[in-house]
Amino acid sequence: IGTFAEDAAGNLYFAETFGNELFVVDTNSEVAVWNGNDSTAGVTGNGITWGNASNWTRASTADAVAVGEDSVVFAAGSTVNNIDLGIDRTVAAVRFEAPFTLQNQTLRVLSGNVTVNAGVTATIQANLEAETSDHSVRKLGDGTLLVDGSAGQTTVLEGELGGNGSLDHLTVREGGVVAPGTSAGTLHVVNSFTLQEGSTLQIEIGGTSAGQFDQLIVGGVATLDGTLDVDLIDGFVPQAGDSFALLSASGGTDGLFAALDLPVLEPNLQWLINPGAVITSLLVNSTLEADFDNDGDVDADDLQALQTNFGQTGAASRTQGDADGDFDVDGADFLFWQRQFSSLAGSAAATVPEPNSFALVGFAVAMANLRRR
Repeated sequence: IGTFAEDAAGNLYFAETFGNELFVVDTNSEVAVWNGNDSTAGVTGNGITWGNASNWTRASTADAVAVGEDSVVFAAGSTVNNIDLGIDRTVAAVRFEAPFTLQNQTLRVLSGNVTVNAGVTATIQANLEAETSDHSVRKLGDGTLLVDGSAGQTTVLEGELGGNGSLDHLTVREGGVVAPGTSAGTLHVVNSFTLQEGSTLQIEIGGTSAGQFDQLIVGGVATLDGTLDVDLIDGFVPQAGDSFALLSASGGTDGLFAALDLPVLEPNLQWLINPGAVITSLLVNSTLEADFDNDGDVDADDLQALQTNFGQTGAASRTQGDADGDFDVDGADFLFWQRQFSSLAGSAAATVPEPNSFALVGFAVAMANLRRR
């Protein structure tokens, strides 16, 4: 089956095999440069309408009459950066050398190559497709492509892909980055998501409410072999008990990140990954064993958990007063509470005298009496 491809000069050709031999058929593809309303390039265009010839220079000819299946370059110089496709368009390849937003209809890229230069952010507020649904849109270049519309099967080979739109399938190769949203936001993948080794899922967290942290919503299986990189934004300071549902995969997950790059938390706090059947969450937990209510300190509220559950054996949890992880609540757990009493997140543990055996017996008796009431 023949397919379109792009040569080193950006020209489109059609390749077909006959009798195990490769035939390359040249097309009429040229390089078409969008000048928009740049007055130095022929007649000044309106900088908005794709079909306006004055916006283009094709094959070094300013104000080209038609731009067809060409390799399109969006160059710097135009002061207008929102381009209306008008109707569905087909091009050989796309390169963004300056920030532009493509709006409305469908842009079909026959080679699949969408290149965004370093330091440039390009935005798709349209439908982005490759030659067929079996071919991938390929994100190239060190810049950022934001998909705020929709895209077919997509592979990030270089640079970053983000936005609040939807993609059919998404694969991130080594060195590539996917960063949902434009700041905090949500990116949807209809089918499978694959984060390959050496690639990165970048998440921003600016609060605990929906919309304040990035989310990736996947309709199929999420394969997680890359790095989870988390950044805090908007001055947000995580607290014990905070939870962030970063990833939802209806088909479940395969793997759980090869590496983590997480922000430094306040003292006595730690990050934990909670891989659920569908939801993968990032949690903030206290490192204090006797912080039974996980609020970052050890106080009377935690003692209440001991009083309520003292004597429970076999299936006790930390929230019920099991500080030492042996599935019961007893005098040993009280020792943890006593030593860490009044230890606040961000301060050193308070010094509490070591209890003697008589005190422990008294505590046990008191707890037993409480339970009988």
